[in-house]
Amino acid sequence: MQRNLKELMGALASMFARVEPRLQAAKYIRAVMSDLPKRNGWTIAEQAGDPALMPPSGC
Repeated sequence: MQRNLKELMGALASMFARVEPRLQAAKYIRAVMSDLPKRNGWTIAEQAGDPALMPPSGC
């Protein structure tokens, strides 16, 4: 899977002007390609480790 992700991100790299969005896309793609039993925006964000999409800790 890692090799496929590397090849895919290499092909997509020119579509990103900055490295940050490219890294975020790689995290998202890695989560989508993972063995998550249920894939939705929430579980993909958790798998990708994206704190921006996590619920506030006070809720």
